[in-house]
Amino acid sequence: MERSPIGRSGGVTPLERLLTVRELAELLQLHAKTVERMARDGRLPSVRVTGRLRFKPSDIASWLAARRTACHDS
Repeated sequence: MERSPIGRSGGVTPLERLLTVRELAELLQLHAKTVERMARDGRLPSVRVTGRLRFKPSDIASWLAARRTACHDS
């Protein structure tokens, strides 16, 4: 019987809990439609799961860090 490598060092890392449009909108203090539009336009990193938009917290953190750096460089 083969064991799953999830959670073991050197193996596949566990999946992050994906955020919904509503959850991300609340975190970013934006309207849900704005989050949907930004994702659809490619301005916000997202994935589709069974046709619904979802967001990886690590992708959003990187996106925010890049925007913060860009704003401070100006």
